[in-house]
Amino acid sequence: LPYTLAVNESTNKVYVTHTYTGTVTLIDGATNTSRPFRVGDADGVAIDPRTNAVFLTTYEDPNIRIVDGATGTLTRVAVGAHIWGMLFDEPSGTLYLGHTGTAEVVALNEKTKAVRRIPVGKIPCALAIDPVTRRLYAVNYGDETVSVIDLAAGNVIAKLRAGQHPQAVTID
Repeated sequence: LPYTLAVNESTNKVYVTHTYTGTVTLIDGATNTSRPFRVGDADGVAIDPRTNAVFLTTYEDPNIRIVDGATGTLTRVAVGAHIWGMLFDEPSGTLYLGHTGTAEVVALNEKTKAVRRIPVGKIPCALAIDPVTRRLYAVNYGDETVSVIDLAAGNVIAKLRAGQHPQAVTID
């Protein structure tokens, strides 16, 4: 049951999550071979290609798991259960998570492990960052909006209507 995937362009590795299987599949892009990456269940995955960190979430687990892609060393950081969307922002070294249970975007500093919370709309389920404007867009499924977050200020600067049941966002 493949669920989500993320690519580490620096190592040419692809990580594929499988809900309720206890593993993540690791694909070697150079050889097109795969093997289990035994780190437990995972729903969401994001990568920091600079540090080879693999970020994993499971919807019910209140901890984000950070796995060193080279050594397999695992670190847990409490962020709260019910994480749905996630992405890693390389310029700031920050992992952003949509926390559906509290209507927040959680910002986790990879280096310090400090957690910051930004209130958004109900059930934030998908995230995207515009690298030019340095704005994060959080799709709020529960109230059919998109919250626009100024990353420099760390707060919501607009809340836009998005129509019924929005679930994804991308930047052009």
